[in-house]
Amino acid sequence: MTRDHVPGTGVATGARPSCATCAGLLADEVRARAEYDWSKATDCRVLLRRHHLADHQGRS
Repeated sequence: MTRDHVPGTGVATGARPSCATCAGLLADEVRARAEYDWSKATDCRVLLRRHHLADHQGRS
């Protein structure tokens, strides 16, 4: 999984731009970080990683 960064957020992600689930989880993480909800931000990263491994077979 690559460690790309979302500009201006400090969020590292392996999200695929064409995947709605990846985009949704990434948006949720960005929102959680903006609200200083670190637990939710962590949950989003875990869910994104699980989704990435399950639905994209871990490919970047």
